[in-house]
Amino acid sequence: MATAQTIIDRALRLIGAIASGESPTTDEGTDALTALNAMIDSWRNDRLMVYALSESTLTLTPTDASYTIGSGGNINTTRPVKIESVFCRAGSIDFPVEVVDKARFDAIPDKTTTSDIPQFLYYDSAVTTGNINIWPVPSTANVLHVTMWTVPERLSRGGDYGHASTGL
Repeated sequence: MATAQTIIDRALRLIGAIASGESPTTDEGTDALTALNAMIDSWRNDRLMVYALSESTLTLTPTDASYTIGSGGNINTTRPVKIESVFCRAGSIDFPVEVVDKARFDAIPDKTTTSDIPQFLYYDSAVTTGNINIWPVPSTANVLHVTMWTVPERLSRGGDYGHASTGL
């Protein structure tokens, strides 16, 4: 994973401001970080988004098939733009959970079926805090691992930047 500092160092090497193996001065790094954050902010203004992959976990509550995700939600994180992948850990074994669209989730005839391991997850991002719906309804408190696309906050020099969709 690249950090803001890694991106800054690479950019300064590419423009010839520092040589290979060198590090920028504190002032140079601060100026570069300001420029990097300004560039990302301008991309947002143009609706060009930079995404970071992040993973969160959620201990499932037996009989609960719906959870919130976002600031203050069951998964308290930045509300994701997209759910990339999901798996459910039961003990030391991981089981894949398929991320499906609304039509596929709505086609499930009996939403009250229970199981230890969910098979499908539908993410509704159309609300302030997103909603995650899983099927079958969990009967065991296993742990759901959710990898998602989030829009990173302003970067800090040592902060983890994640995998940017721009390839930076």
